Amino acid sequence: FNILCGQVGLGGGVKTGRAVYFGGQVGVVDQLSIPDGVKFGGKSAVGLNLEKLKPGQRYVGYPAQDAKAFFRRYALFRKLPEFYNRLKSLEKKVVQLLDKRSAI
Repeated sequence: FNILCGQVGLGGGVKTGRAVYFGGQVGVVDQLSIPDGVKFGGKSAVGLNLEKLKPGQRYVGYPAQDAKAFFRRYALFRKLPEFYNRLKSLEKKVVQLLDKRSAI
């Protein structure tokens, strides 16, 4: 059995294995083979970038990507403002140190 939540769109010729889960509003391109146990989070866009899907793997996002990697990048993305401020502060310190060094 497979589970397809509301508004899932499968392109022509899509083949699915067993126990494949599609969250709401997932879209899959034509002629893609999906192995057993794959799970797609809601609003994922499954394209040719995932030609080699791994059985039992979870995918999310637009375009769909490995869920663990996606959420790891998302956690870093949320910290970007902090990283940016730290980088600007370090750049100022480097300029100050270089100015002091050139004054010697």
